[in-house]
Amino acid sequence: MEICIDEISEIETQNAALSREYTFNRTIASGSFGVVKSAVQKTTGHDVAIKIVEKIHSPASALTKTKQEANILKKLSHPNIIKFISTEETNSKLYIITELLKGGTLKSYIDNNGESLSEEKSIQILFYLLQAVNYIHNKDIVHRDIKPDNIMFADKNDLSSLKLVDFGLSGFTYDTSSFCGTLLFMSPELLEASSSNASISNQKGCDIWSVGIIAAMLLNNGKHPYFVKGESKRKYINKLKAGYTFNRTLSEMSNNFIGKLLEPNPNKTYTAMNALNHPWITRNVLGAIPLTLYEKLTKKILVKKFQDAFIAMLILNRMRKKNEKKFEI
Repeated sequence: MEICIDEISEIETQNAALSREYTFNRTIASGSFGVVKSAVQKTTGHDVAIKIVEKIHSPASALTKTKQEANILKKLSHPNIIKFISTEETNSKLYIITELLKGGTLKSYIDNNGESLSEEKSIQILFYLLQAVNYIHNKDIVHRDIKPDNIMFADKNDLSSLKLVDFGLSGFTYDTSSFCGTLLFMSPELLEASSSNASISNQKGCDIWSVGIIAAMLLNNGKHPYFVKGESKRKYINKLKAGYTFNRTLSEMSNNFIGKLLEPNPNKTYTAMNALNHPWITRNVLGAIPLTLYEKLTKKILVKKFQDAFIAMLILNRMRKKNEKKFEI
């Protein structure tokens, strides 16, 4: 493909304009279709991260996902979600500019703090993560790839600086046919759907499952609650569908919390708000364990059945007494 002199001049002008606004520094990540560089915004002195996607060498699907990521980030403003600044596009490149997070990933935090990671710190991490998940779910947005690598800190010494990042696979809840994520953090419903090309009934529940895996890892020195190296995908899925096995080294309440998040039945899955109100997270030992919508409906049906049975028993008892009086001598 030939590029005329006018097009080259335009590209150089566009790139020069971006360079006038930002001072580019080192490359902090790289992939098949581009890189992420740290930079400084000249007018404010703020550190930023700039994702640069090469349009010429990228397939159309990669560009579509990058643009969708930018469009979703534009809609989000939350202290526990990476801050979007702007997006720029030239003839040859696509740029997404966000805040620069210097505290590392949750994966590195777990690796560095494994055995010394207390239950209290785990609760704090999960609280801030669930705040972010609850926020996007209220906007009918699902992340679809929640894992320790996609959770970062602005300050490694401040757990409240936790940020959910990398919305490259995110989408809207009405899209029930997109199968994506990282296998070890995918719900059994999503894994089954990816094999059979079926629709997904509870996209939000898939995010909650991922949080449940992270919760179990935080409380068990980074160890995955299900995965055993070398086992087949089918055996792994069957273990997920069997439900969570309580870890004897953990408290009853923390096991209960993890079990609620790792519910294999998508109809019984916790919401992010359910999880935030769980007494293990709130530290209210006398607090009631939140019921899911399914549990509330089931309880309502059982109460109705009990009431109907009780009324029927009263009616039968009255009829019996009436008959007994009729035959009295």
